[in-house]
Amino acid sequence: MGFRFVYCSAFVLSILFFSCTSITEYEKQIHKIRTQKDINLVSKGVIPADALKDFKGLQYFPVNQKFRLMTKLERETSYPVKFATNTDRSPIYYFIGKVFCNIENQEETLAIYATDSLGAEEIFIPFKDPSNNKETYGAGRYIETQLSKGDSIPLDFNLAFNPYCHYNSEYSCPIVPSENTLKSKIEAGEMKLIPSKHD
Repeated sequence: MGFRFVYCSAFVLSILFFSCTSITEYEKQIHKIRTQKDINLVSKGVIPADALKDFKGLQYFPVNQKFRLMTKLERETSYPVKFATNTDRSPIYYFIGKVFCNIENQEETLAIYATDSLGAEEIFIPFKDPSNNKETYGAGRYIETQLSKGDSIPLDFNLAFNPYCHYNSEYSCPIVPSENTLKSKIEAGEMKLIPSKHD
C-alpha cells in the first residue's frame, strides 16, 4: 500500500472561531468534532486493524479558551518550500508569511504555509512545543485555518491535531520546521494516543 497524507478541513476552524460567541456552545462544537474524528479514523482505516481492539478514542487536553487566539498576520512574498517527511516524499508548500501572538505572556511567532502560492486554500501551520514527547506526539502537531483578507488570522490550538503517521506508519507526514518551535507549552488539542503502538 502506498504512502498517504490526509489532514482535516481548515474551514471548520474559521466557522468555529467566528460563529461561536458562547463558550459553552463553542465547547459543544469542539467535542462534536472530536467525536466525529474518532469515527472517521476508524472508518478510513487510519487506525490499523491490529490496534482497533485497544482504541478507545483519541486523547485530548480539556478545551481551553485561552488557546483560542486571533493573531497578527504579516504577509511576505510567497515562495515554495520543499518539506521533509517521515518517508521519501517531499511535498511542496508555499510560505505565505508569519503570525504573531502572545501566549501566557510569551511572544510567539509561527511561519504559515499554504498548498497554493496565493494562500487561497487552507493554511497549514505545523508546530512543536515543550509538551512534545510527554503529553503530545514527539514530532509535533498541526493546525489548519484560513487566510483572511485583513491583517489577522484565527489560530485555535484546541483544534491542534497529530499527524496521521502517529497512528499509522503508512501515512507520510511533513516534519515541523525548526523555526516553528514554540517556547510556550500548548496544553490544548490532541495528546498522544495512549496506549500507542505507532509512536
